Amino acid sequence: KATSGKVGSGASIAVDYADNDYTAALGTGASVYAGSISVTSTNHKVDVPSTFDITQYASPAEIKSGNSLKDLQTGLNTTPLIGVGNYYAEAIGGAQGSNVAVQGSFAVMVFDDTVNASIGKSLTGAASTASSLDVGSGAVTLLSESDLKAAALSGAFVITTGSVGVGVSSSVIVSSGTTQSLFDGAAAVTAAGAFSDRALASQDISVYGISAAGGDSVGIAGVATVITSANDVEALIGAGARIDV
Repeated sequence: KATSGKVGSGASIAVDYADNDYTAALGTGASVYAGSISVTSTNHKVDVPSTFDITQYASPAEIKSGNSLKDLQTGLNTTPLIGVGNYYAEAIGGAQGSNVAVQGSFAVMVFDDTVNASIGKSLTGAASTASSLDVGSGAVTLLSESDLKAAALSGAFVITTGSVGVGVSSSVIVSSGTTQSLFDGAAAVTAAGAFSDRALASQDISVYGISAAGGDSVGIAGVATVITSANDVEALIGAGARIDV
């Protein structure tokens, strides 16, 4: 928050960047005899609702105490307004001036996650060697799964008793990543009752932009929200693989 006798200006910026790898693998050259085999890599969804309640700051007792605005500011600073997900960012600011007040708030999130599950693939980059799996009448399960929630909030609030008030807020989320399950071409299932190779991905993405401005002559408020998503989801069986079911 920025306050000034003639000119008030303020900026709030929140940035969240993530580049995570989740890997589950049965490496190259393995010979496995078992009742069943499951290789699963999962990025679990986090979804915790917000507990923020603005009405608590408007109760008669709170107003009578004289701490209503102070406690509201503390609540805004300590309690996520949009809940908690795998990724979240909040930027909120205000400005006040007797002539001109300008405020900009920007929330930016960039995440590029990789979720991999593989059987028979070399983990060192070397060429894969023959792998064999014998589970009798059991199942061979290969699964990579990504399920995430992301939310970004930006808010700009401006008030001036003078000529101009300008409030601008922008929330941007850029999502990219790969979810892949791979049964390598050098691997073989020599006996199994069932085989599955799956890759699943789900994203719950939300952006919020709030802007308000007031001035005796001019009040200008602008909001820009942007989401870009470029993700790959692949379930692969390499050339030359053998699966006897």
